Amino acid sequence: MVSLIRSLKSIAKPLGTSDSPPAAWWAWLLGLALAVGLLLRLVRVSLNHGSYDHDIDTFLYTAWRLLEGNLLFIDHYNSKFPIVQYLYIPSFLSGSIFGHRLVTFAVTTVTALLFYRCLRSLQRLGFLSRQTGRPWMVLCSTLLLCLSLTHPGGLSGHLHLFANGFLVLALWLFLKSFRVNPEQPRQVVVWQFLAGGSLAWAIQTRPNLLVSVGCCGLVWLIVRCLQKRLG
Repeated sequence: MVSLIRSLKSIAKPLGTSDSPPAAWWAWLLGLALAVGLLLRLVRVSLNHGSYDHDIDTFLYTAWRLLEGNLLFIDHYNSKFPIVQYLYIPSFLSGSIFGHRLVTFAVTTVTALLFYRCLRSLQRLGFLSRQTGRPWMVLCSTLLLCLSLTHPGGLSGHLHLFANGFLVLALWLFLKSFRVNPEQPRQVVVWQFLAGGSLAWAIQTRPNLLVSVGCCGLVWLIVRCLQKRLG
């Protein structure tokens, strides 16, 4: 978090000198555009009222049924997995659509912060160029935040917001295992086990992620095999 604050300060420094690199100007302009876009989305959170669609109402209803002691697929039916009941409990307890928006915005913000930490870890592990500056990592994380909120139905808190959070959390936990002392293999197993659990939660939240995650895993295996043969 401290490194993130420092990066934000570096973005805010004056870049009007003649020796400023062009990349710094682009980072500054993109940062301003993202900040304005994010501010507009936050304004819309407080201006929009009412329910959104059948899915959101159904998810809130399933959360209420769970709090009443009713389980999905036993006491009632929904095409989603039972994890949805638990994800929407905080939104139901908030007591309003506005509270629900704040909950989902908090989830998206935490996802963006974790994504920033993932980029930092990728750079330390050598998977990301050392020339990639922290301001660009902050901008990428902010872009993820803005795109999540501008996705159709984003402000209403569709399931993709939670799925994105679990995916980024899985990546962060997996990268965490690479930074553990190799002499402590049990800790490596624990971090990777937690990463697998978070990935499973993401797929349960949005089952169609199984295709994209599977394709990424297949590409990774192919690249590793080619590296071994050419190495």
